Amino acid sequence: MIAAVRPRGGEWRARRPSRPRGLTAAVVLACSVGCRGAEPPAATAPAPPAAPAEYAPYAPLADGNVLSYVTESDQSSERGLVVLQVRRPHSGLVELDDGGHVERLYLEPDGLRYAAGGHWLKLPLQVGACWAGRAGEVCITSIDDTVEVPAGSFSGCLSTIEAASGGGPETRTRTVFCRDVGMVLLEVERRSDGEVVRERALLRYYGPRIVLDVPSG
Repeated sequence: MIAAVRPRGGEWRARRPSRPRGLTAAVVLACSVGCRGAEPPAATAPAPPAAPAEYAPYAPLADGNVLSYVTESDQSSERGLVVLQVRRPHSGLVELDDGGHVERLYLEPDGLRYAAGGHWLKLPLQVGACWAGRAGEVCITSIDDTVEVPAGSFSGCLSTIEAASGGGPETRTRTVFCRDVGMVLLEVERRSDGEVVRERALLRYYGPRIVLDVPSG
């Protein structure tokens, strides 16, 4: 369970979870090869979509909700935690805040677009459909996946594979989106000099932020 703690009569105090290096950027919407850069100004936001798009059930992203992910890596027995808080400044813009970085996404009629370019999801939602993502080409590989993560078991899910382009290690990122939940699983596989390294983020909790009013001591 994810909580924000406020002592009586005191200020908000955020709990900062531990997290393994390398995967946090991937969880902040699949920036899976350390491709974070300076965010462009949000002033050029497009007009909000007139109606919910077909992809909306796979990325509900309600204002004030929280998504938390358990993270793990083949290179370490330690597990971490990444927490994303959702903000909706207006109906056409989503902001995801992990406590140290804000990722902006625009909801457009044909897809969910990164502010810095490329799409997270894009129509049509059918097997074999491809588009330009954040780090390379993204293709839908299934629209009927079943996955089990700490948050529960989900079926009828949509899976994508992104193959990173450019220099650096060969990287493939599998992302699984489930209806009325959002991203439930992220798997990043890197190959370099014959070695394969896998990192995963598994949904632990999704829903409203839970606030505990704790007496100050």
